[in-house]
Amino acid sequence: MDFRDRRERNDLLAYYRVSNSSCVDSLAHAINHIEEQEKRIEELESAQQWQPIETAPKDGTEVLVWCEHHGTAYLAIFENHFPNQGWFCADAYPDGWTELCVDPTHWMPLPEPPGGE
Repeated sequence: MDFRDRRERNDLLAYYRVSNSSCVDSLAHAINHIEEQEKRIEELESAQQWQPIETAPKDGTEVLVWCEHHGTAYLAIFENHFPNQGWFCADAYPDGWTELCVDPTHWMPLPEPPGGE
């Protein structure tokens, strides 16, 4: 059940207070937990969407960039301390970066690395 509507949530809690007051605290806690998890899922899903290149970090953070001209994605960083600042893609990663020929149009953060055992 989707509890995004606060009025619906409050009506449900009021109903349970009348019918069984001992369950209200547990139900309220469960609803809050569900809402927090739904918000986190939305944040994670939106973080893994292509975003306009204008919103990309320009602090040397490694990201995926999309180059429409080539129709492919590259591992890239934005550098502003090279003679020609701009987007650089991985060539001989992690030591070699070459400038992209065509300006990227979108970017996406890299996923978290897999957890090791």
